[in-house]
Amino acid sequence: MNKTVAFLVPIYPPHFKFARNLIESWKTNLLNIKSDLWFVFTNIEEKKEFDEWNHSVVLPESFVNFSNNGIINIKKFYGLHEIKDKYEYVIVLDAESAFIKKIDLNQVCETYWNNKVLYGNNTIPASQGGRMETVETVKNSCKRFFPDSMKQKLESDLYLWFNQPCIYKCSTLNEFFSVIDYEKNAAEFIWHDFDYYIYMYYLILYQGFRIEDMEIESNYGICEAGLDYLWFKSNKYEKINIWMCSQVTLPRFDNPNLFIVCHIDRDEGWMLRVTNIKIDNLVNANRLLSDRLEQKEKEFVDLYARIDDLYSRNNDLYARSDDLYKRSNDLYARSDDLYKRSNDLYARSDEMCRKLSQMTQENLDMRKRIDAILNSKSYLLGRMFTWLPRKIIRGLCRK
Repeated sequence: MNKTVAFLVPIYPPHFKFARNLIESWKTNLLNIKSDLWFVFTNIEEKKEFDEWNHSVVLPESFVNFSNNGIINIKKFYGLHEIKDKYEYVIVLDAESAFIKKIDLNQVCETYWNNKVLYGNNTIPASQGGRMETVETVKNSCKRFFPDSMKQKLESDLYLWFNQPCIYKCSTLNEFFSVIDYEKNAAEFIWHDFDYYIYMYYLILYQGFRIEDMEIESNYGICEAGLDYLWFKSNKYEKINIWMCSQVTLPRFDNPNLFIVCHIDRDEGWMLRVTNIKIDNLVNANRLLSDRLEQKEKEFVDLYARIDDLYSRNNDLYARSDDLYKRSNDLYARSDDLYKRSNDLYARSDEMCRKLSQMTQENLDMRKRIDAILNSKSYLLGRMFTWLPRKIIRGLCRK
């Protein structure tokens, strides 16, 4: 028999027990007759640990990316990509789900596709115990896969997650994967990239789906909240006859169409426990912040003391620089006086040099005159000494 519908479930060892329970409920409600159940494993070791299962997909090693906390979305999209050509519809589930009724799956899928309605609920802000901030982060993260020119059509105050089964029509998946550039993003999805939220945005933009208000307010998605966190504005939900809900809200939402319960790992007190854990985390974070603040205060006091010391040293340096400035001014004045005196000495020296030069010239003149006199006397003496001997000799000869 050719089966037109398949269920796709990403699993890992801590959830193997839920997967086995899911298989049991799938068989108990005879859904195995007209559908297949596929599991997506992170690696071959986990597949072997789970035991043999005919319909399984193993994530390639190059797709295993834990850095963005988006491994579950990576596994879901990879599984869809691998089996999209085998069926008309694929319904993606978490392992912590269970089937509770026998139902015509093909009729469910065809009705969903023909109605083209996505149900949403309002969420309350964090100040009132809600997770509106997380909801908006999810919405914005999923919008980034679509052109900016089309994002206006996706604006809505309603939150759509898990208010309907995650039904994929296989004939649309080639176009869907092309629109979100799956080849580029296959191993890069982050935690906030909720797989079916991205597909629901695709259904709105490319397949004519519309959003309708369930007229219920919650702290998160309706299927992820306890009854204490649901506020009903009307009984509209009774007319919708939704196909899935959480285990703790089943008493309120059960109807002939509802065949899946999710979050079977969460009881009525789950939300309270999660809230208490978050409160403990906040208390610990506050304590850590207080310790860090105290440390910063000590560092500030030390820094203030160092700044005060630097300020004092700066004042001392300023006083010393002021003294040096005064002394430099005094030295400048003294150097200016010395400059003037040196100029005066230079002038006097110049005058003395001039007089000395004059005296030197006079001395030279005097030496010339003396030399002249000496020269004239020498001539006379020479003549005298030449004439006198002759006179004496002549006298002696006469005698």
